Amino acid sequence: MADQTAEELKQIIEKLEEKLVKAEAERKQSANESNKLNIALKQTNRDLDQRVRERAQALQESENRLRLALEGANEGLWVIDFIDDEMRFSTKSAEMLGYSLDEMGNTSNIWDQSTHHDDWPIVEKALNDHFEGRTDHYEAEYRVKTKSNEWKWILGHGRVTKKDKKGKPLQAIGTHVDITNLKHTELALRKSEEQFRSLVEKLPLGLLILDSSRNIEYFNPKFHEIFGYSKEDLPDISSWFNKAYPDDDYRKNIIDIWDTWWQNGTTVKEYDPEIFTVRCKNGEDKIIYFRHVGLQQKKHFVVYENITTRVKAEESLKKREKELEIKTGNLEEVNIALKVLLQRRDEDKTEMEEKILFNVKKLIFPYLEKLDTSGLNDSQASYLSILKANLENVISPFSKKLSAVHLGLTPREIQVANLIKEDKTTKEIVEMLYISESSVDFHRHNIRKKMGFLNQKVNLKSHLKLM
Repeated sequence: MADQTAEELKQIIEKLEEKLVKAEAERKQSANESNKLNIALKQTNRDLDQRVRERAQALQESENRLRLALEGANEGLWVIDFIDDEMRFSTKSAEMLGYSLDEMGNTSNIWDQSTHHDDWPIVEKALNDHFEGRTDHYEAEYRVKTKSNEWKWILGHGRVTKKDKKGKPLQAIGTHVDITNLKHTELALRKSEEQFRSLVEKLPLGLLILDSSRNIEYFNPKFHEIFGYSKEDLPDISSWFNKAYPDDDYRKNIIDIWDTWWQNGTTVKEYDPEIFTVRCKNGEDKIIYFRHVGLQQKKHFVVYENITTRVKAEESLKKREKELEIKTGNLEEVNIALKVLLQRRDEDKTEMEEKILFNVKKLIFPYLEKLDTSGLNDSQASYLSILKANLENVISPFSKKLSAVHLGLTPREIQVANLIKEDKTTKEIVEMLYISESSVDFHRHNIRKKMGFLNQKVNLKSHLKLM
């Protein structure tokens, strides 16, 4: 019994020793695992610390880059803290208004007060729409007055960056951009565009603009006035060709010219003007002067001038000029004939005067002289005197001109002598008698010779006036 008890006690002791060994092993294992865990925890803590430092550095670098980018882009930064009811500004934002950061403080008072009263409703609505979730970001253009009372245009952007569980904004961040110069440029451009549009609308020439697909982009009122077509009539250039040029062959020629223009549509180029006949909406044909300019991106700018009236007037003028030319030619022929007749009449008159003067002087006066010496009584002598006086009166109008007949001058010489006596130049005598200057000089020579003062310094005109 005792042996049995001792054996059982031994087994119990062995089991306890096994448990103690096992427990010690587990303790040692646990201690090792604990050490490993501590080492892992320490490493993890070191990694986390490194990551935090790296993250903090990255955030700082990112912040620096953002600040530099904003400053380089002339943008100011603002942050709204809804929890503390604060609004903070960057230096650039404060500078836009001409204030320091201390003057701006941590409220939006100065910025709000500087906003133009007409623009504040726009800003307020844009902010509320975003804060209440109706838009994904805030954006507004508005005017602000600087510390120096200068008005600037500002473009504001922003976005809510933090919200509570109910979606209520906790924080918002945004930027301010000074767009004053851009706005002034935009306003100037708009004014210029308005002036250009007004000019185009009032232009006395038709104007057509085509896009790169040959669709009619625009035509001015004068174009409609000239041709009568509306925008609904001309959805594209093909419609224009078909309506404006109904003749197939003529239209093909026009299209070929246009195709040449389109082939060079990548560069700005002014083409040689063209003149086409265009069929208007009312069926009337008009003569049109085309000036075509190819723009970039294959756009085209075409100017139309209605020259129908001018062309018809020029044609009418040419016709009248031709008629006048014919009439002038006829008048010249008539004038030549009249000059010939007048010349002949003068010659006949001169010849008749010469004959009368010659007959009176040679055939009558000699017999009267004989009668005067034939012993006439007083009555007869008186009658003879009266007769001689009357004959002198008859021949006196031309005896002065033709007294040179006694010198034996020819009819042509008498004509030249009379014209010289009337102060006519050699050129005038040439024109009046239709003879050459050499002929006039020849007759002058003969007249001086027959009058007996050839080679003498005697003025022929003065001497003739004394005759």
